[in-house]
Amino acid sequence: MNIIRRYVAFVFAFSLILLSLSGCAGETDPDNKDQKASSEEEKDYGEYTQVYRCFKNYTAAMDAEASTYGLAKGENSVTSMEDTDTGADYPSDPSYSGTNLRDKGVDEADIVKTDGEYIYTLLENNYEIAIVDTKGDLRDIGRITVEDDKFIREFFVDRENNRLIVICDYYENEYTDAFSLALTFDISDFSNIKELGRVRQTGNYQSSRMKDGFLYLFTEYYVDTGIIEPREAKTFVPLVGNELLPAEKIILPITNQACRYTIVSSVGMDAPDKVKDSRGILSEYGQIYTSMDSIFYYTTEWESNNYTDWIFDGEVSRKTTLRKIGYSKGEFGNSCSAVVDGYLNDSFSIDEYEGYVRMVLSNEEANNLIILDKELKQVGSITDLAPGERVYSARFLGDMGYFVTYKETDPVFAADLSDPAEPVILGELKIPGFSEYLHPFGKDKLLGIGMNVDSAGVLDGVKAELFDISDPSNLSSLEECIVPGMYGADASYDYKAVMIAPERGLIGFSGSGVSGDVYVLLKYENDRIVAMLLEEVNGSGRGTRGIYIGDVLYVVNGNIIEAYSLADYSKVDDLIL
Repeated sequence: MNIIRRYVAFVFAFSLILLSLSGCAGETDPDNKDQKASSEEEKDYGEYTQVYRCFKNYTAAMDAEASTYGLAKGENSVTSMEDTDTGADYPSDPSYSGTNLRDKGVDEADIVKTDGEYIYTLLENNYEIAIVDTKGDLRDIGRITVEDDKFIREFFVDRENNRLIVICDYYENEYTDAFSLALTFDISDFSNIKELGRVRQTGNYQSSRMKDGFLYLFTEYYVDTGIIEPREAKTFVPLVGNELLPAEKIILPITNQACRYTIVSSVGMDAPDKVKDSRGILSEYGQIYTSMDSIFYYTTEWESNNYTDWIFDGEVSRKTTLRKIGYSKGEFGNSCSAVVDGYLNDSFSIDEYEGYVRMVLSNEEANNLIILDKELKQVGSITDLAPGERVYSARFLGDMGYFVTYKETDPVFAADLSDPAEPVILGELKIPGFSEYLHPFGKDKLLGIGMNVDSAGVLDGVKAELFDISDPSNLSSLEECIVPGMYGADASYDYKAVMIAPERGLIGFSGSGVSGDVYVLLKYENDRIVAMLLEEVNGSGRGTRGIYIGDVLYVVNGNIIEAYSLADYSKVDDLIL
């Protein structure tokens, strides 16, 4: 009976691996000669020969793994998601809030935007963006509409240059080929909005950035390795614009096998119908972190093919493959790579600062902080941190790094990184619960949003806590607020759901309540954090955003906007679009 139970558990768990967001399906040991299709190694298929071999090696490895456990050859299914993947970039005019960004200076698309006068929101039908005038009563004054076979994912607003850039997903050839499309509109006249250009590339939308007048579009293209033809490049090479991605712009994997691309292209706002430059990264799964100067692509690799060690014994070590690509004014530079022990919790666990890359990684036994130089060579480290725990959140702020681990209590660590060769842990604070999101809050304060844990070790609600980091060697908790009636915060997986205005003492975010989605607005004043507003969210869009313009907070979800006074927190207006 135990054998049957273990077999069923294995088949179920193996299926989860293939479908999981960790993207570890099909990871193999490149040194295992039995995995290599040696007959293919002798053939030359032209400029894409090495690319083709990566896909064939992946298929061979998957077939070998499948036959071991009685699965059909070639049977696999891999799902991916955008790295939810974060920093805050407040607008130069603090009279209104901006999108919460991963890195200041690198803009990100979202489903709701404001320019201080108008609110732009993606409607529930997913092919229209409404423009709402906030001066006086809320008024619907314009729409941007794409074809109804397009699915809007996110958009940018650049009022300085009167541009709105819409990112869509769509399918060609009877829903077999996935593409992403970037459409640029002139919004200088809301009554006469004009399309200025569009570019497409193969794959489902993963993420996007805007910097210095250039859009950077990231897509994921999963290759059906069962139907590729070595002399038909279009069966395994993506399109960027209307051309196949050139072989010299494809970055090969370290493991010499792959099942997908992450494609990044650049589009200048002065020529929104043309691709400026592009790259394709071959891998089995990966996530993106974009700093001011570099694009980092990281993948988690299993150390071996022996999945049974993990499924039945609960132990397996992991490694992270990191690739770095420089970018500037729409052009991509050379790439370099490194392999390090452990895995990243999310993109807050990696950061680039003054040419150095700082990473906090977890493994099954402990956590490590490592520092790499611009060539991704290790120059410093702190090892064996918080044994038996894992990293739940991290934030790098200049020469300092802060991170939270958790098992039974919430240790908050402060690390001095001013000397990259000799990083040092300066302080540690243990408190109940854990923070899943960290954010700077004015001078010498760090905000943590996460879950509280009672004396019996039971999660009992969302907690917002402010830490005093003025003396990193003596960390302390200033104040905390357990949000009444909120049992999960969207900040744990979507940092764009967070609105923070330290100069006003405001902290806002959405989450789950007793009977549905709720939005909470906290205020820090007189050394206390108080919940000033906790409202049920109406609407059925793809997420809730809170933004403020002047003295009004707008809670937006798809077709519904609700306005609240920041003076007395009463509801003052609403609009159904």
